[in-house]
Amino acid sequence: MKPPVEILRRRDDGAVVARLHGDIDMAQIPKIQAVLEAALSNVIAGLIIDLSGVRYFDSLGIRLLFDVKKRLQQRRQPLLLVVPGGAPIRHIFAIVNIDHYVQIHGTLESARAALSRTAGVAAAE
Repeated sequence: MKPPVEILRRRDDGAVVARLHGDIDMAQIPKIQAVLEAALSNVIAGLIIDLSGVRYFDSLGIRLLFDVKKRLQQRRQPLLLVVPGGAPIRHIFAIVNIDHYVQIHGTLESARAALSRTAGVAAAE
């Protein structure tokens, strides 16, 4: 059985990718929160949370995303989500309008490209 969250780092683009798996519910949130908090730092380009492997996402999971977004925003770092078009959790995200607060991409490659563009703009400023 996979852990609920797996952290991947890439040195070339400074991105941290967190891959979540399975059901994201009250039982998993403390574990996920601890791993995400440990991965955040002032030197990362941003955080991509890959939800491709998630089957279920409850309201505490939504709250966790908003909390992470707020922490990153204070550091001027972006949060991007990967949610494939046919994923069951897309409907939940549409109901709470999370795309008004966080960029949602269909693939990890698309999210990485968007993060690279964002980091390039920030470096030019």
